[in-house]
Amino acid sequence: MNYYHPRNALIVASLYLMDNWVKAYTGIPLALLLDSILFLLCIRLLGKRSSYKTRLLLLVIFIVFLVNFLKIVSGISMIITSRGILMLFLLVYLALDYVDKSFSIYLIIKYFKNYLSILVLFVFIDGVYINFIGSSSFFINLFGVAGYATLGNAVFFDSVAQGIIPGSQHASIISCAGIIMFFPFIKGDFSTKNTIMFSVSIFCLLVSVTNTALLALVTSLLMYIFITFRFSMSYLSATAVAFICFFTMQKYWKTWLKVRYDMLESVDDTMIDNFINNYFEIFLSPLKNINELPIFYQLTGVGKSSLRGREKVISEFFGFSNYQLDFGYLNMVLEQGLISMVLIFLLYFYYFTYLCRILRIMPASVDRIIMAKLIIIVNIFAISGIHYVTITKNGILQFIVVIGVALFIMGHRYEKRFLTLNRNSMSLAQLH
Repeated sequence: MNYYHPRNALIVASLYLMDNWVKAYTGIPLALLLDSILFLLCIRLLGKRSSYKTRLLLLVIFIVFLVNFLKIVSGISMIITSRGILMLFLLVYLALDYVDKSFSIYLIIKYFKNYLSILVLFVFIDGVYINFIGSSSFFINLFGVAGYATLGNAVFFDSVAQGIIPGSQHASIISCAGIIMFFPFIKGDFSTKNTIMFSVSIFCLLVSVTNTALLALVTSLLMYIFITFRFSMSYLSATAVAFICFFTMQKYWKTWLKVRYDMLESVDDTMIDNFINNYFEIFLSPLKNINELPIFYQLTGVGKSSLRGREKVISEFFGFSNYQLDFGYLNMVLEQGLISMVLIFLLYFYYFTYLCRILRIMPASVDRIIMAKLIIIVNIFAISGIHYVTITKNGILQFIVVIGVALFIMGHRYEKRFLTLNRNSMSLAQLH
């Protein structure tokens, strides 16, 4: 089998996506086995890429490896279960080699579009069945052992969909990605299949809507508009629409909270403010726990464990008064440490600003629209990490890394062509 064939990204992501199911029904830790294979592949590729950026990435991987190894003070199992950040950087390293040598970046993107379609369709099937045909108890009986559960706070329908395979709280983020991916922006997007998937994605967001998904979607769009802004009618119109949406959301924010959390209409502003303050107190609880830790654990983290009851052991050992496992990046700082999370932030900041700089110099074209859509999608998953851990979900993480790297390489190749054309134009101008 050709290691660099574009379909391999789809195969690997699909295998990772089934990790919860395989582990629930057979007890086999599929993700751990796949991570071991990728780790060996990474060792095999060491030294084969010798650019300055690759060497810098290898240095970062070595630092993250040491930080993770220091968790041995809590046991070897903690090193294994806390490997997430290390595997993220290893995936980036492997994806750089895989995408660069793959014979078609566009085929990788096509596979990603098909993969996203499958995830959106699972949300659609879930939403239609539990709201119009049966109830969530059917899926709970079938898939409860794999993590399917009833979710509350439905807004537009009686029950909240979670997507069966993607799992709890990921459906709304996947739906937002589907809306951007299938949005009919160019002529080729008006195909029957694409139009159907766009409509399905909108329905999926309505049946699985969350505050985090709406925040991630709006913020990603605003960031893209702001960083790639040009003085043109399309950008001015998009900016005007964005500000109208922002002020509308601000005006009706408390009304939305009443509907979202089933509050009575008679609830006054003071009670809503208390609700928001209590929510933020829980949300920010990892910061309080981080502040109570010794400097060593602040830098390296307390570790992450999937072993049953281990979370309680961690909480009691460090004396945490409020140990929340729900709040994305803040909890990741607590588990993985400041060193690893700062390195992730710097990597993503460089990646996002670099691609936005490329988009500024790219003329209007199909490639530019494709890159813009995918950058917004990657950003939606990244921003969702402030609350949900969708960006770390097995099967989603792997494909998002591959797509992110594919965009980076597309941008790098365009930059080289752009600079070459500029040099040739300057040479011709000097000759004349």
